[in-house]
Amino acid sequence: MSEEKIMILKMLKDGKISEEEALKLLNAVSEKKGEKAYKPNKKRNEIHIEADDYDVFDASDKFASKISNFVNKIVSKSLQTAEEGMRNGRVYANFSFDDSKSFKNKKFATLKLDLDKNKKYNLIINNTNEKIEILPSSSDQIEVYGKIYYTNKKDIPEKYEFINCFIDDKEILIEPNYSELTKKDFAVSLKVLVPAQDFATVKASTSNDKIKLDSIICDELYLTTSNDYIRIEDSIVSKSELKTTNDSVKIKDSKFSDLLINTTNAEITLNNTPFVNLEAHTTNAYVDVKDIFNSAENIIVTNSNGPVTLELESVSKNVKLNLRGLNKYTCPVIFDDDRFKLDKDNDELTTASLNNDSELTLFGDIKTSNGPIIIE
Repeated sequence: MSEEKIMILKMLKDGKISEEEALKLLNAVSEKKGEKAYKPNKKRNEIHIEADDYDVFDASDKFASKISNFVNKIVSKSLQTAEEGMRNGRVYANFSFDDSKSFKNKKFATLKLDLDKNKKYNLIINNTNEKIEILPSSSDQIEVYGKIYYTNKKDIPEKYEFINCFIDDKEILIEPNYSELTKKDFAVSLKVLVPAQDFATVKASTSNDKIKLDSIICDELYLTTSNDYIRIEDSIVSKSELKTTNDSVKIKDSKFSDLLINTTNAEITLNNTPFVNLEAHTTNAYVDVKDIFNSAENIIVTNSNGPVTLELESVSKNVKLNLRGLNKYTCPVIFDDDRFKLDKDNDELTTASLNNDSELTLFGDIKTSNGPIIIE
């Protein structure tokens, strides 16, 4: 979180500015940094979000009082988290060890691991307070590039190996080497280049920083972080569990069988990403699932204080969605009534004209509050 945003939140907490003034200032700071602001779509009287990343979102006049309460609830926690992070030197979404006063020294390390193309490995990458990037490689090796930040501690050996790499017939393990030093002594930003081969499992875990994954094929994928985003591109995965807090999860040009996403206070977006089963949970943001394909069988989405958008244009099978939390003032449903119909007695949205040629049905359970459910 930038110093400007922290200052705005402090002013709001101290009563020096109103909620409306704080929201305008936060949007102004975002726009100054090239971020798009959240704006209502006045033509359809619905919420439409055009933001990539934000801390507190603006809202239409209809929801102003509810959003005001929401802002007050998160201000104290946001300030506490940001201030503690600055005092302790920990990494939060916009903090970098490049600017750290504790970790004054910087060096780089490169390690390479030979793989057997005929084996299906488990790839495990652990980190703390720094990012993990898993990217495609043109070689047959796994290449590990570490950017190491460390203190002036005199007893750090000159040739200390800051990164552990281990490989056997089944597993590849990459993580910082804290056998002799601690997290207070150093941190490592990890970029791992992976050859084009199938993996049994890919697990990447860090905290207070981002995880990026590109062009990975695996049976199971587990990504876990906090206070920063998860990004996935051009990957093929059977089972996947993605978890973060206070930042977004964005996936594009990928393919999943089972996909579970959990975050808070930030958006979830899928673009051109076929799946069979999707379960996505967030709060105080939006969920936007573009390009849903006929492969989809089940969709579960929960949100609060924000809209949910499902694009079903490419789905020819029958659709049956249970919509929860509907309210004509704070949580309306918006859909094409030529294609779908709503049973107002049980809030069930179904295909208007059943496709008798299709034996399959897309089932869904969609819930939000203070934002519309949009079926496109």
